[in-house]
Amino acid sequence: MGELERKGIREVSSWVVGIAATAFAGLASMLGALHELGYIGAKQAAAPAPVAVVTVIAAPQQAAPGEGELLPHHHRHHPMPAAGNSIAANQQLASNQTPAAPAIAPPTIDGAWRDLSGACHLITQKGNLLTIVNFNRFNGHESGIGEGTYSNGMIRLKFRNHKGEMLAYEFLLGPAGKRMVGTLQGLGDTRRADWHYAGTSCSE
Repeated sequence: MGELERKGIREVSSWVVGIAATAFAGLASMLGALHELGYIGAKQAAAPAPVAVVTVIAAPQQAAPGEGELLPHHHRHHPMPAAGNSIAANQQLASNQTPAAPAIAPPTIDGAWRDLSGACHLITQKGNLLTIVNFNRFNGHESGIGEGTYSNGMIRLKFRNHKGEMLAYEFLLGPAGKRMVGTLQGLGDTRRADWHYAGTSCSE
């Protein structure tokens, strides 16, 4: 081989070596950059696996009665009757109003009453109507029957005594219901009358 050929081989070899050295240097530089950035040689912490959150919405079910469930409370409303039904409307309004106070009956004056002379008069009351039976003060025998009324606290009686004389009384009943005080018209004049309750019968 001539000197010229050997020189050419050396030049080619030097060029190949230079290229290889340059390529190696570039690869080393690239690997260093990747290492600095953390892509080579650094163990990355494993990211936690994503957790799937599943929300389950149960469809409402109607529980069987008697299993301890709380059922909704339904308020019952009572609508007013239609305006056209006047009878039903009046009944509904009446049921919502305070009931009227019952009529107060007059105090009973049933029983025996004695006047200032001692004569006994037995009164029987039926509502506002009165019946009176008179007894003779001397012998206790029945001497006449009369009648009367009891209205607005006023007692009015008319009867004939044992002599057949017509007597008319007007009384006011005392607060305790045991005394009647008023006037007597008869015997030609007007007199004061005062009776007191003597029991259930004139025989007492």
